[in-house]
Amino acid sequence: RNAYFGDLHVHTYLSNDAYISNVRRTPDDAYRFAQGEAIGHASGFPIRREGGPLDFTAVTDHSEYLSAVREAARPDSPLHSLPFSQNLFGTDAAAMQRAFTAFVEGSRSRALPAEYDDPAVAGRGWAEIQEAAARNNRPGRFTTLIGYEFTSAPDGRNLHRNVIFQGSRVPGAP
Repeated sequence: RNAYFGDLHVHTYLSNDAYISNVRRTPDDAYRFAQGEAIGHASGFPIRREGGPLDFTAVTDHSEYLSAVREAARPDSPLHSLPFSQNLFGTDAAAMQRAFTAFVEGSRSRALPAEYDDPAVAGRGWAEIQEAAARNNRPGRFTTLIGYEFTSAPDGRNLHRNVIFQGSRVPGAP
């Protein structure tokens, strides 16, 4: 009969839509925020949860092309030099919106550059999610849950579903 409060739908810089929207917060940042700590907002000021810390949280970044855009932003990544990647970053909001639209359309039709679907890219993001959950889990005080968001978009209709695992034994990829 205990009530627990938490969040099962949290995106970080590993979700491509969040990264394109200037979210640069890590899974560790998400867990710190959920526990009541202040973190930096993309606009340059600190933010903190109102109402106190949560009891549980799951970082549920998009499984589709997990961490690809974050990786494309890194100059040392093979994704960075792709012509497709160049339009995703910059200061022109209209150009970035067009690039994001191209990303969404390409992901729906599976027409993104093959490098964006590299299992190693998603694997690094998936490992980061699991490692952050392990580091931030505090039994009896704060529970981290490993999960991801799966998006099915038949005919362009988004059907978002969060997949939450019972423990730390999870598949090798989302």
